[in-house]
Amino acid sequence: MANFAAIPFVPNLTVIRGKVTATSTQVAKHFRQRHDKVLSAIAFLKEDCPQDWHDLNFEERLIEVAIGHGATRKERAFQIARDGFTLLTMGFTGKKALQCKRAYIDAFNRMEAGLASPPHPLAPSNVELRSRINRHAWSLSKGMYAQFKTDMLESAIRFDATYPVEKWKPKYAQKEALIDIECIAHLMDKFSQRLREDGRTLVSLFGED
Repeated sequence: MANFAAIPFVPNLTVIRGKVTATSTQVAKHFRQRHDKVLSAIAFLKEDCPQDWHDLNFEERLIEVAIGHGATRKERAFQIARDGFTLLTMGFTGKKALQCKRAYIDAFNRMEAGLASPPHPLAPSNVELRSRINRHAWSLSKGMYAQFKTDMLESAIRFDATYPVEKWKPKYAQKEALIDIECIAHLMDKFSQRLREDGRTLVSLFGED
């Protein structure tokens, strides 16, 4: 039995519209090929494969590439699905190429198994989870604002009763109160936004819609 060496790296694959994909730039880097050679190989496959199959397995996009001194330029690249990756890398041979193929196959298997796995029975749906998070954020914000408003009113009553009328400046006090209320409302909005952002991070653990 062959004694396979340990897989040297774990490819960073991406799920796009339900498909697990690698990028042509990743393939070029890991298989030690020039990117233009990988693009040529993809173009060659396009000539011999049905158009719909090629479109399904090779999705063209533009990427930004650094060219020095902070400048960038746009270059063509492809998101490559499993079947496209399999055909594309058939021509890459040698021990290092074999290790790379194993690394990608393992990565494809893991991610596709994760997509195929049913959700945990106790895990709420994405819509339900988002709704619950938004309601919780709103109730916290509303409750904190209500408490602040109560404290403001109590402070105003104490201020009115404590200071002599001739020293009290109603317009000034009202203006300051409005500024404070506006500030706390802004803080509550930021607080709600942060909760929603944390909620979206939590939702991502259960996958995307």
